[in-house]
Amino acid sequence: MTKSRIMISAGAAMAVAVYGLGAGTANAAAGIPKGFLIYERGDRPEPVVAPDGPPRWHVTNQARGILWVNPCQDARLGTKDRVSVRRTWLEAPAAAQIEEVTRYRTVRAAKKAMKDLRSALRRCARLADSAGDGRDAVWTGTPARIGAEALHVAMQYYQGTKPTIHGQRAVVARKGGVVFLYAHTDEASGAPRPADFRRHAADAARMARLVCTLDDVCP
Repeated sequence: MTKSRIMISAGAAMAVAVYGLGAGTANAAAGIPKGFLIYERGDRPEPVVAPDGPPRWHVTNQARGILWVNPCQDARLGTKDRVSVRRTWLEAPAAAQIEEVTRYRTVRAAKKAMKDLRSALRRCARLADSAGDGRDAVWTGTPARIGAEALHVAMQYYQGTKPTIHGQRAVVARKGGVVFLYAHTDEASGAPRPADFRRHAADAARMARLVCTLDDVCP
């Protein structure tokens, strides 16, 4: 995922998918089962990005790592009271796609992660590219009707008022104490469009139903 991180040098690391439990406190040993994610299954959808050759999805299962949707590149964003994080990602030339699910100890902690993400989107809405080429990374977040709460998140580089190469699109949603993320980054050079989020929104809606099969997530 190194190439993708370089591509989005102005504060873009794509957001977290976080699973937390329904109400009360989660079992600290609670995890996300192997094979639970949409893109680690054999019947997964075709990827949004175009890899060289057959898609090769990587899977990790650990409560560490910076949120992928992270406008301010804050290593602490969304990490408090995480119980477990399961993620799968695909690398492609100058692009990447990710699915990430995190369980939090409490519903309150998951809500706080979403609240902090909204605050970060406001605080770091426009950031100068660290490459010093006069471009800015522009972040936007729009509410979406998925799960208990959700956001369509876009990052696009701009040269003044003109969109330029490199962008990210993501859907970050929460249900109970769980937050889940679907996102991709590529060399797109257009302003965000509703169609950019269609696949991620469909995947997030599917996951909003799947999380109810986990213990203590849905009432």
